[in-house]
Amino acid sequence: MSLRVLPALLLAITSLVACPESAEPLDVRFHTPQATIRTLFEVYGVAELSQAEVRARMLRYGRFHLNDPATLRACFADWDEDEDEALAGYVFGQLAPNKDDVHVTMTEDLATAVSRDEEGTRSRPVKLTREGGRWLIILAESVPRSAQRRLRSAAQQ
Repeated sequence: MSLRVLPALLLAITSLVACPESAEPLDVRFHTPQATIRTLFEVYGVAELSQAEVRARMLRYGRFHLNDPATLRACFADWDEDEDEALAGYVFGQLAPNKDDVHVTMTEDLATAVSRDEEGTRSRPVKLTREGGRWLIILAESVPRSAQRRLRSAAQQ
């Protein structure tokens, strides 16, 4: 075997060991808490907008168009029913106005995302969990129970 073939052979063996055929492919939309939050912003079409533009649109229209309902559902660990879309909107509303100032802290398989507005007021924490290599938002821990009841009730009407 020539020395020129050796690097290619080592690369092939390394990739087989690092990515066994039975492993699920990595979904980069959810590979970190930050990626999941960016994916949430993408499904509402604000990932590329500035904070100022997001805030202006929130004030002007009060809501955003959902571009990809399936991906929105995929952002959440505990999405169970159609009414959970309202809870997802609550989470989006906590993070989007200060999207450039979202700070994530992680401990093993749990993460917490918070943002701060221009006065330094902290948003309600958004909780994420790692499940099977994907970081997903936990609605039950990110939306206060009183808001959950109110939003579910309004969504059912």
